[in-house]
Formats: sequence, structure tokens, C-alpha cells
Amino acid sequence: MSLQVDSTFAIPSELGDNKAQAAKLLSGVLNIPRDLLEAKFESGATFVWIARKLPPEKREAVEALNLKGIYFQKENQRFYPSAILPRTCWGSSTWTKKDWAESSTNSTSRFAARAKRYRDG
Repeated sequence: MSLQVDSTFAIPSELGDNKAQAAKLLSGVLNIPRDLLEAKFESGATFVWIARKLPPEKREAVEALNLKGIYFQKENQRFYPSAILPRTCWGSSTWTKKDWAESSTNSTSRFAARAKRYRDG
């Protein structure tokens, strides 16, 4: 199932002389190293991603900072209503080479027990 979530980005030229202050505030809210944000803002790029697919509480915290030059973009985020669903859909993606080798060389009962363990978590 896909839901719309927010990602935040900056237009560094709109931050003006407040790049260091914006980096300090965003760093505290998003737990991103301040120096990383400052480097992004000073990179000369016209657009930089700050954080992708934010949880709602972080989006609200960034919005509450009311920083000029900081914006939000809606993106799709895939969510699985049940932990078993991804394993069912992806099936063998969690198996190692050893698992595949055992499936072709060992008895059916041992393979069945291993498959049940993966299926049931």
C-alpha cells in the first residue's frame, strides 16, 4: 500500500545569510549533522534535499521552524500492513546461497522445516 508523505528540500539562494542558522535548527529537529547541512547549503546547488519521506511529527517540527527557503514535496511511501506481507511478496529474497544449496541437496523434510521458519518469521 502506498501513502503520500512529505520530503523537505531547500533552495539555498533563498536562505541568504541564514544558512548556518537554518542548518543548526534543522539539525536539531531532524538529527542530521549540522556540518552536512551547511555543506549542502554552501554547495552552490540551486536545489538540495534535506530529508526524504519524513514522519508526520518531523514534518510538523520542520514546518514550525518557519524557515524561508525550506519547502516540502509529497512523495509516495510504501507501507506493509502486515509484517508477513513483504516476505510473502518477495519470497526468496531473504534466502542466502547456503539456503538455496541446502534446498537442492538435503532431504525434503529439512527443506520444509527451513521454509516454514522463513515463512513464519
